[in-house]
Amino acid sequence: MGTGVQVQIVYGPGMQDAVTSLGESVESLFREEHDRFTRFESDSELSRLNAEGRLERPSAEMREVLEHSLHWHRATSRLFNPAILPALVAAGYDRTFDEIEFTDARASSLDRAAAPNFAAVCRVDPAPGGPVELSQNAQVDLGGIVKGWTVDRAARLLSTASGYLIDAGGDIRVGGRAPEPCGWGIAIEDPFQRRYCADLIVLTDRGVATSSTRRRAWTTGGRREHHLIDPRTGEPSRTDTVSATVVTDTVEKAEVYSKTAVLLGSVASLAWLSDRGDADAFLILENGESVETEGWRRWRPYQRTAVSAAR
Repeated sequence: MGTGVQVQIVYGPGMQDAVTSLGESVESLFREEHDRFTRFESDSELSRLNAEGRLERPSAEMREVLEHSLHWHRATSRLFNPAILPALVAAGYDRTFDEIEFTDARASSLDRAAAPNFAAVCRVDPAPGGPVELSQNAQVDLGGIVKGWTVDRAARLLSTASGYLIDAGGDIRVGGRAPEPCGWGIAIEDPFQRRYCADLIVLTDRGVATSSTRRRAWTTGGRREHHLIDPRTGEPSRTDTVSATVVTDTVEKAEVYSKTAVLLGSVASLAWLSDRGDADAFLILENGESVETEGWRRWRPYQRTAVSAAR
């Protein structure tokens, strides 16, 4: 998944052994899902699907993630679209980000084009355990959902703890009792000065995710690129929104919504989120200003201030 994972568990006397076991279970879960869904290892289940176009006996996890992806594809009017993999490769994201960051992104000769309708190229057989298939030579990247989906699954593993925080590279889920009486404090990183936070919120039993055009960015042939591909163009997003942070009931939904907000831009995304009514968002714009949904203030118990972000 290309990120570190931090887990904090709140527990009482005599629970040390149980907590150690819970932590190990979460670590195993993340390793298993990384191995299943990475596109950078040829023997992963996702790589086999992309190479063969069909899996006769897919894992239950693969079926579930593809089914969820189809749901979000429709719910976002096709803005969430895993069939952007060729566009990601064309933009230079053909290796792990660590390899790109510490070398140089390779210029690609691939043509950039709008992504196909994911619902038209991906089929999940409705029969229990049935096959999954990609048509029209489609190739998919599931990185836009798998991390949040895995965080939510990890939260279920930790439901027996008194409280917990799971942070997978900014995809965060908190539940139960926090170390502080007011809840779990979450710093929203300033995308222009990553040593500072742009806002500070306090959550209980919620999920939060941030998508940014400045986190995974590189230069290819003198052109600035990033990983948030607009499926309508096949190009990295060029809206006025640099980053979007969304708070809602699951991290999977927050991850999808935050990406959608960046792709829509500030005006359209605030209207879109308002129509849905199940999430709050904080957007940072290209000019350095910020805007937010009306409900965002409920998560901000303090005055806004530029303080050093503890991450």
